[in-house]
Amino acid sequence: MEWAQEAADDDMQSYVLFRKSHQAAAQVNADQTIGLARAAQRVPNLTSRISALAAQQEATGYALQKNSRAALAKFDEARELAGQHQANEPTTALDTSYCTPAYIELQRANCFIDLGDPLRAVQLFEDEIAALPQMYRNDRGVYLARLARAYGKAGEPEQGADTAGRALAIAARTGSARTLSELTAVSRVVESRQSVLWRRSSSAFRSFVISSPPRGRADEEAEGMDDLITQATSGEERRRRPSIAVLPVGSFEQHGDHLPLITDTAIACLIAKRIADDHGLFLLPPITMSCSHEHAAMAGTVSISAATLYAVVNDIWRSLQASGAPGLVVVNGHGGNYVLSNVVQEINVNGPRVALFPVHEDRARARSDAGLESSAAEDMHGGEFEASLLLHGAPHLVRAGIEQDDHSAPSRPHLLTTGMAEYTSNGIIGRPSLATAAKGKALLDSLAESARAHVDVIAKD
Repeated sequence: MEWAQEAADDDMQSYVLFRKSHQAAAQVNADQTIGLARAAQRVPNLTSRISALAAQQEATGYALQKNSRAALAKFDEARELAGQHQANEPTTALDTSYCTPAYIELQRANCFIDLGDPLRAVQLFEDEIAALPQMYRNDRGVYLARLARAYGKAGEPEQGADTAGRALAIAARTGSARTLSELTAVSRVVESRQSVLWRRSSSAFRSFVISSPPRGRADEEAEGMDDLITQATSGEERRRRPSIAVLPVGSFEQHGDHLPLITDTAIACLIAKRIADDHGLFLLPPITMSCSHEHAAMAGTVSISAATLYAVVNDIWRSLQASGAPGLVVVNGHGGNYVLSNVVQEINVNGPRVALFPVHEDRARARSDAGLESSAAEDMHGGEFEASLLLHGAPHLVRAGIEQDDHSAPSRPHLLTTGMAEYTSNGIIGRPSLATAAKGKALLDSLAESARAHVDVIAKD
């Protein structure tokens, strides 16, 4: 708090008070919760979201006092403040992008339990959880656990146990300590109802907590990528004897603040695995660094030369040819890998051996089949196309807040000369706010169908 005051950082001062109020609420100290939240709101020059968080915390204190009227009125105020956020508000070092009207409503639902109205809590939780973006996986686990508690309080232990099981499945996948903590509170409520279903879920929960070490985002991402990278053995490939391999080529480059540096690699792996599964092909591990020189001015980007990428792909094909798999589908996840066209053309001089996928026509068909709302010119980098594929195939890689990253730069005549930084400050050119998992599935289905013709051309030779 002292350094925030010395730095004259009003938002930080208020946020520290908000966090202290949150800690007081966890200790069920209603008076201190309210007092600290009021102090947080008295700090001048606050952004709307910081104000909303402080107001929401005051409402929580009233709920602990069983003061329903004051709590609901303050929640209404917090929701209105959260909805007033404007893109041109002063920037702050604090990430409060999660504080939306929907977030406030989820906090209201939790307080309905404290107010002795679990049925209203159940209804509000159900409505708001259903509307949560798929990228909010950890939050979904937490809120499902709270919904399970509400069901228990409402005298519906079977429904509570079923919901707790859904939360537990997310915790098992993500290792969310918050979800596990919430599930511990659920067990005290639902277990007392002597539900057979709950006893089964509770046993699984206890076994999971005892046997599983804490996990973080790094564990989750590693597990998610394991699903996309081949784990085949030599014996398995010897028995299958595939004549065509699939090589995903990605990149390691910036995709804004809410998509990972491995975005292109993950997408290439997702498409390559689908093609290999559909046709029984030999799935290769990805090339993870390529020609991302247009992103060089932005943090995290690492490139190799076009000559190096050419040599690597050419060497991989020659190795495959020597081992009895002369066909190769190169799945390119990065638009800047222009040299791939050259290496494929040169290899195919003596007959079709290698296909580059997807080409322009494949992507255009996929966009149409999936009903994408942005045009190909608008959707150049980190937009609707890429975010949708990740939301479908690897949602754990998408950070909360991506819906605020939209940036328009449909005309980029000097991109090769000036690079991306000339056309975007946040690293995105496109509208990721339009992305959905359903669009991602439709994109992948369409691309898989288009890949069939490319595989057939190679197989016929």
